[in-house]
Amino acid sequence: FFFGTTAGVRESLFKYIVVVILTIVPTVFVAFTVFSRRGSSCSVNPPPSSSTAEGVSEEGLSRATSAPATSATDSVQGDLVHEDERSSPRNNNDTTPGVETTKEAELQRQVDEQLQQLAGLHAREDALIKELEDLRSQASTSRRTVPSRPGRQRNRGDSTQDTTAADQSWIRRPESALVLCDPHWMCGLGCTTHKFLICLEMAWTWGKPMMLCQPEYPLLGGWERWFNIPRCQWPYAANAQRNNASLCISKSRNCEVERRRLHVRKVVPTPKDVIARPINTAWLTKPSYVSVVVRWDQHQNALKAWLKYLRYDSNLKFASALVPNLVAPTPFLTQKVEALKEKIGFASPIVSVHIRRGDAKHETKYFPVATYFQKVDAYYARTTPCAGNCTASAKPRVYVMADRPYVFLEVFQKYSEKYEILSVDGGKTKKTWADKSTTDMAIYDFILASQADYFIGTAASQLGRLVTEMLCVKWPQDCTQRVQYVDGRRWYLT
Repeated sequence: FFFGTTAGVRESLFKYIVVVILTIVPTVFVAFTVFSRRGSSCSVNPPPSSSTAEGVSEEGLSRATSAPATSATDSVQGDLVHEDERSSPRNNNDTTPGVETTKEAELQRQVDEQLQQLAGLHAREDALIKELEDLRSQASTSRRTVPSRPGRQRNRGDSTQDTTAADQSWIRRPESALVLCDPHWMCGLGCTTHKFLICLEMAWTWGKPMMLCQPEYPLLGGWERWFNIPRCQWPYAANAQRNNASLCISKSRNCEVERRRLHVRKVVPTPKDVIARPINTAWLTKPSYVSVVVRWDQHQNALKAWLKYLRYDSNLKFASALVPNLVAPTPFLTQKVEALKEKIGFASPIVSVHIRRGDAKHETKYFPVATYFQKVDAYYARTTPCAGNCTASAKPRVYVMADRPYVFLEVFQKYSEKYEILSVDGGKTKKTWADKSTTDMAIYDFILASQADYFIGTAASQLGRLVTEMLCVKWPQDCTQRVQYVDGRRWYLT
């Protein structure tokens, strides 16, 4: 039982044992001292000799006859004194009655002091017992269930929005727990952002601040140069507020520098673990000093279990509420995008089309360019192709984002007469996430496509789903009506 309890309960048990020992030892010592002195004072002395007794009687008799008459009370006291003298031996080593009274008073004073100390120890013992009972009651009531699924007894957000002062104060401590998000996964912009988004949703669910580790995605100047995420500073818990999506980013990959200052665990319990062992997993779902490292290559099964249990994998509204915190453009990126929009003539109304080739053949079915532009024709057939002061000869605008130059060549050859085709570089660059010289173009494509009025792509593409999430930020009421996936799938998060 002792080693199976939590550290706080073990500490209280240890204090309780020490108090019991400190209570028993002084009691035994005082009792031993008192009984030993009483035993020495009550020892039997040899009876006095007859001559001595007679001398005492004669002396007492002469003293009584020569003394003046006193009151009845004095006579009785004198008789008692004489009787004591007759019954006790007389020798040179006898202690006078005044000295014996002084020693008894001193002994009584020591006994009183010991009793006062014992009373104080008993009071402290009672306080420790009460503290132990409080800890046991807290341990029994600390079973926090994982957030309920939507559509049941309570909303998903209610399970993590505890705004009491006690729960809010722990995040101000330097040693407070964090969720360290280390994607550690070689993938592109959309994939890396979604790994961050999953971590952010888990941190929001567990009620912990979050720290992003520098990703593997090779962005020139680092993630924080392009997206508005502040660098983490000590104390790390001060960078975020509980139940708030704000976060910070580490200055090192794998958060190696920050781990040295934190108590980190590398195991992520699943929802089944939290339900089956609420006490052992309370460090994850309750305010604590234990941080957790979330890595997709090691914990993807546990993370997928959380996404499925909480239905975050199909909750587009929740994802679109958090993703702007990860990809909010910095002033540097905003300036670049505005200059690019003016250069290529990007203006509303406009349709963005994402035609992905490259490694997409391993993830989804191949769809020809004509399939995408059939959706473009259908959109412009039911909307006004231009807005403001535009002439009848103005062509509808289509912003094309693709990773292979031959896709742009086909688009320009077949559809440039009907539509005004826009792109970042005219389709001259082969884009891949592993090349630092082209990662900035992927960012420009993502930002511009997110500012369009309609998006056509595939749900299998992480970047396409990321654009969908940003469109739901811009058009929260009818964002699903502004997205068309040619593969027929719905939005999902994984």
